[in-house]
Amino acid sequence: MARTHLRLYKNLRKANEKGILFTIGSDSFNSQMTPYGDTAVGELCAFVEKAGISEMDAITASTINRAKVLLWESP
Repeated sequence: MARTHLRLYKNLRKANEKGILFTIGSDSFNSQMTPYGDTAVGELCAFVEKAGISEMDAITASTINRAKVLLWESP
Protein backbone atom coordinates (compact mmCIF):
# COMPACT_ATOMS: atom_id res chain seq x y z
CA MET A 1 0.00 0.00 0.00
CA ALA A 2 2.77 2.46 0.90
CA ARG A 3 4.50 1.80 -2.43
CA THR A 4 1.24 2.47 -4.28
CA HIS A 5 0.81 5.78 -2.43
CA LEU A 6 4.36 6.84 -3.26
CA ARG A 7 3.72 6.12 -6.94
CA LEU A 8 0.45 8.03 -6.77
CA TYR A 9 2.13 11.10 -5.26
CA LYS A 10 4.95 10.94 -7.81
CA ASN A 11 2.45 10.78 -10.69
CA LEU A 12 0.42 13.65 -9.26
CA ARG A 13 3.56 15.77 -8.98
CA LYS A 14 4.48 14.97 -12.61
CA ALA A 15 0.96 15.80 -13.81
CA ASN A 16 1.07 19.11 -11.99
CA GLU A 17 4.48 19.95 -13.48
CA LYS A 18 3.07 19.29 -16.97
CA GLY A 19 0.10 21.58 -16.34
CA ILE A 20 -2.52 18.83 -16.28
CA LEU A 21 -5.70 19.98 -14.56
CA PHE A 22 -6.43 18.12 -11.34
CA THR A 23 -8.82 18.62 -8.49
CA ILE A 24 -9.71 17.16 -5.14
CA GLY A 25 -12.47 14.64 -4.84
CA SER A 26 -13.47 11.54 -3.01
CA ASP A 27 -15.70 8.55 -3.44
CA SER A 28 -16.60 8.72 0.23
CA PHE A 29 -19.96 9.97 1.37
CA ASN A 30 -21.24 11.79 4.40
CA SER A 31 -21.34 9.33 7.26
CA GLN A 32 -20.06 9.00 10.79
CA MET A 33 -17.02 7.15 9.44
CA THR A 34 -16.13 9.80 6.85
CA PRO A 35 -17.42 13.18 8.02
CA TYR A 36 -18.10 15.57 5.16
CA GLY A 37 -15.11 17.76 4.44
CA ASP A 38 -12.52 15.81 6.42
CA THR A 39 -11.35 13.85 3.41
CA ALA A 40 -10.95 17.02 1.34
CA VAL A 41 -8.66 18.56 3.95
CA GLY A 42 -6.66 15.34 4.07
CA GLU A 43 -6.27 15.36 0.29
CA LEU A 44 -5.04 18.95 0.29
CA CYS A 45 -2.50 18.16 3.00
CA ALA A 46 -1.28 15.12 1.05
CA PHE A 47 -0.93 17.20 -2.13
CA VAL A 48 1.41 19.59 -0.32
CA GLU A 49 3.18 17.35 2.20
CA LYS A 50 3.52 14.12 0.23
CA ALA A 51 3.27 15.02 -3.45
CA GLY A 52 5.21 18.28 -3.20
CA ILE A 53 2.47 20.36 -4.81
CA SER A 54 2.67 24.05 -3.91
CA GLU A 55 0.12 25.37 -1.45
CA MET A 56 -1.33 27.66 -4.12
CA ASP A 57 -1.72 24.78 -6.60
CA ALA A 58 -3.48 22.76 -3.89
CA ILE A 59 -5.85 25.66 -3.20
CA THR A 60 -6.45 26.06 -6.94
CA ALA A 61 -7.21 22.33 -7.19
CA SER A 62 -9.94 22.68 -4.59
CA THR A 63 -11.49 25.87 -5.96
CA ILE A 64 -11.24 27.00 -9.59
CA ASN A 65 -10.17 23.59 -10.92
CA ARG A 66 -13.27 22.01 -9.36
CA ALA A 67 -15.41 24.69 -10.96
CA LYS A 68 -13.79 24.02 -14.34
CA VAL A 69 -14.25 20.25 -14.11
CA LEU A 70 -17.89 20.61 -13.02
CA LEU A 71 -18.52 23.30 -15.66
CA TRP A 72 -19.43 25.79 -12.93
CA GLU A 73 -16.87 28.39 -13.97
CA SER A 74 -18.23 31.84 -14.80
CA PRO A 75 -17.55 33.08 -18.32
